[in-house]
Amino acid sequence: MPFAADDLGAWLVGLLADAGRRKLVAFVLGDEQERALHGACQAALTATAADLCTGNAADAEQFAMVVGEVFAAPAPEADGEHGTLLEALQGGIAARLAVLDDRDITAEPGWSSADVLGVPAGLIAEKLASHLVREITGRGARGGPLEPLANQLAHDRGFLLGLRLEGKVDHLDDMLASMLAALDPAGPPAAIAAPVALAQLPAEPAVFTGRDDELALLAGLLDPAGAAAPLVVSAVAGLAGVGKTTLSVAAAHAAVQAGWFGGGCCFLTCTATTTSPCGRVRR
Repeated sequence: MPFAADDLGAWLVGLLADAGRRKLVAFVLGDEQERALHGACQAALTATAADLCTGNAADAEQFAMVVGEVFAAPAPEADGEHGTLLEALQGGIAARLAVLDDRDITAEPGWSSADVLGVPAGLIAEKLASHLVREITGRGARGGPLEPLANQLAHDRGFLLGLRLEGKVDHLDDMLASMLAALDPAGPPAAIAAPVALAQLPAEPAVFTGRDDELALLAGLLDPAGAAAPLVVSAVAGLAGVGKTTLSVAAAHAAVQAGWFGGGCCFLTCTATTTSPCGRVRR
């Protein structure tokens, strides 16, 4: 298996050299980096064989040999330019391994190498590329000779993910515009009337007495002319049934009637909170 990994490693070194010429990478490979790459390739090839070969160890080794030999053959590369090193690596592996699906180059008529292995070439390429990127980024994350390459692949992965998310958002925008246009074919989406926003409080309590001190305290917090900060977060606490909601609603109505919220909305949120014997808070 190391010989097969050597072929894959040599191919990867050539790929990185070509990527440097096309300005996809900015670092230079040396002997230390090349040795580290060969180690990552051997681990990736072994992991791929273990994932896809369901037989014994000898079958897995044979699987790896067949896959590795593909990278030693002078097969032409796939046409087309790649914008990132990660895309070049994934596309290069897929282009090389595509020959495994060719049924005209095997000794068995009507059978391809992928048929003999029992796994389609596309799946082998996907697994091998995934394991190779994982090995490089994992080893490079600890520092050492593969760190620049690991950083490059991580950057490429984030960049491509951002492009995919941006494409999905654009697709959702187009889909939403189409849906709105279907609701009102006679006019653009902007012509659809916006929903009416409500600004109101629960009904004022019919009978409410005996809370003058509490109302005065809340009024001091709500009064815009008071000394309170522009944004005040307050809570009315008490046992269940003592009238927290009624007190809050009465204070809010008094504030609105005083003209403190004449140009806006008064929002009121009531949350019942109790404490169980074991000390946990329930809502």
